Amino acid sequence: MRHWGSFRDAAGALAADQQLPEFQPSEYNANTTGWQFVTVTGVAPATATLLRVDFRVFRESADAQGGTVYVDNASVEGQLSVKQNAIAGLKIYPNPVSGNNLNISTTANSTKNVVIFDVLGKQVISTKIEGETVNVSALKSGVYIVKVTEEGKTATRKLVVK
Repeated sequence: MRHWGSFRDAAGALAADQQLPEFQPSEYNANTTGWQFVTVTGVAPATATLLRVDFRVFRESADAQGGTVYVDNASVEGQLSVKQNAIAGLKIYPNPVSGNNLNISTTANSTKNVVIFDVLGKQVISTKIEGETVNVSALKSGVYIVKVTEEGKTATRKLVVK
């Protein structure tokens, strides 16, 4: 078996500034009947919005029989930084909000996709706004996560509703 990963842009293409080759182990995993623990490290380029991980099984020779590979406990760990992907001048107010409207302003003041999640991760609002106002009158008191996307850039903020 061989595995590798590649960072992709929003369209799914290889990130333009990705260093090649894609990060991968230097050799194929050894043939074995037991479990193996493998760690691979890579650094996401600034244009990356997606990490694609591939697992492939190869035969040793043309006449060899195929095999089965099981992947268990696969995980991606890391530190996320969005300094190059920050939404310039993002302001979300009032916070805490006690009325019906939440204001979201940015330097670009372009169309924004706004998605609000409760603390369990359930999407409770999804809307596109041209101005700065989102109607939050349907939200009960509590803590929420606001995800704002504008011009291909995404940011999240905590929101408290009184």
